[in-house]
Order: sequence, then C-alpha cells, then structure tokens
Amino acid sequence: MANSPAADVRDCEAVITMLADDAVQQMVFGESGFAPVLKPGALHVSSSTISTALARRLTAEHSARGRQYLRAPVFGRPEAASAKKLLVVAAGAAQNVDRWRPIFDAMSAMAFDQAASDLSSIARVAARSAGL
Repeated sequence: MANSPAADVRDCEAVITMLADDAVQQMVFGESGFAPVLKPGALHVSSSTISTALARRLTAEHSARGRQYLRAPVFGRPEAASAKKLLVVAAGAAQNVDRWRPIFDAMSAMAFDQAASDLSSIARVAARSAGL
C-alpha cells in the first residue's frame, strides 16, 4: 500500500479485500477508507471473513454509490494462495460474477457461484471456526 486505502484505489476498476474479520470496515469506511473515492462502476470483491451484517452493509453502501460488490470468501491456506489453489465462493449479481470471473480464475483452482445470498459469508465463517 502507498499512503492509505483511499490513495491506493482511487483509479482502480476492482479492489479485493482479504482480511480475517470485520476490520475491513476501517479499510472501506474509516478515515482514510476507500468508500468515498472508489469510482462508480468499480468492483469491490470482499474475500474477507466477515459477518453477514457487514456483507449486507457493504452491498447497500456500494449500490448506493453506483458500484458493484461481490462476496467471495476464499478457502485455503497461504500456500494454496501462492499456488493458485484457493476455492472461491462468489455471491452477488450473476452478471457481476460472470464479468469478474477472470479475477477468481487468477487466484483460485475453482470458483463456485452462490448467487446473491448470505451462504458465502456463512460458509467462510463456519470453515474458519473449523480451522479450515
């Protein structure tokens, strides 16, 4: 990162966040968060392990600002990420999942589409609790 999340993503078409908990709120909505500067039409892919309440808030906030939001929790350890062997469970509007599928293909061995549901967030939280 350069100086702040806002400075880093100002001109990006897509941003992926991958944090262990709801701390992603600071990156998005905090004092130097990227919510105010991410351009309309851009995509925020959250691969973080977050609550369904935060996932719903992110969906609403991005929609209100004319941006796309996809929940895409990942399953796999750092070694799997390095080897492009993560599993991605994408949830969101079908056209957005299809449009951004190359992002998922670049970081995973397999991507599952769960449509617009809370299942992706719930599955990731459950897997983390089980040590996966």
